[in-house]
Amino acid sequence: MLTFSIPAQAGMFNGAFLGLQLGHNNTKIEGNESNLLGAGESLAVDFGASGPEFGVVGGYRIKQDRFVFGVEAEGALSNASSTLIDIDDGAGNTGRLELEKRYSYAIGPRIGYLVTDNSLMFVGVDWAHGSFKGTGTANGAASASGNVSLNGIRFGGGMEIAATEKISLRLDYQHTDWGTYKESDGAGGTVSLKPTEDTARISGIYSF
Repeated sequence: MLTFSIPAQAGMFNGAFLGLQLGHNNTKIEGNESNLLGAGESLAVDFGASGPEFGVVGGYRIKQDRFVFGVEAEGALSNASSTLIDIDDGAGNTGRLELEKRYSYAIGPRIGYLVTDNSLMFVGVDWAHGSFKGTGTANGAASASGNVSLNGIRFGGGMEIAATEKISLRLDYQHTDWGTYKESDGAGGTVSLKPTEDTARISGIYSF
């Protein structure tokens, strides 16, 4: 049997690194509108947004025996969007809400374990900050629009496999629990939205 193995190097998974990320984002949004369009009723909704995500990641790590400790920072642009339509209070009033994720960044610690000399499994937790654009429409006319910034906690993990001493390929999965934001629907009601997010990514990493 022919096998291929990269000789373990002291610099592998050790020191500063920088990478490019490509992923797919799925955002679930739990929403509630009180005093719907000023009519005194409430509406609870669940809907989702999805789309591609592009970003960069960088950090520093230290290898101690088979453990790797580090800190990472990342930033990403997203095209995840969703539209909630056909809100009708039965009295001729209609409403529409659109939500778009614009970008996010995060920073946090990592801990990893070398499964082999060239394969690293890792987990981490981040503080994350994201920008969302919300647009509310009442009776066919845009009545409220704005950018909303939310903070959240991000958990995740993955595997990184070295192709050379300097270049590695990473696969990871992240879950983000964002805070809640509230916005007027422009007609006397208040919309409350609570996003959670799951992202699968592939990254190319260069270690210095």
